[in-house]
Amino acid sequence: MLGETPPAFGAPWFWSDRHGVHVEAVGTLDGRQAPGSRTVVRTADGTPDGVPQAAFLLAADGRLLGCAVVDLPLMVRAARRIIDRGLLPDADALADPSVDPRKLAR
Repeated sequence: MLGETPPAFGAPWFWSDRHGVHVEAVGTLDGRQAPGSRTVVRTADGTPDGVPQAAFLLAADGRLLGCAVVDLPLMVRAARRIIDRGLLPDADALADPSVDPRKLAR
């Protein structure tokens, strides 16, 4: 309306507390809009059959497109920084529960 450029906002983000669980998501998890994308899952114990804590959508070129977490607020903050900066995170590090989320966003 004033002819000014609107401020730039980061990746879309939401959170919700339901049934004693804190859920957050950032970016998009719709792989249909990103041909060649893949999902990486972080489990509590690092095994494929473990309890999922986070899911990440990586574009074909390795960019992080989105992340959803359960009770891992530091992870979603790191994911938002990674998305906003266009960083290429290591998929194995995303899946590894021993890797500090803050190190992923550097």
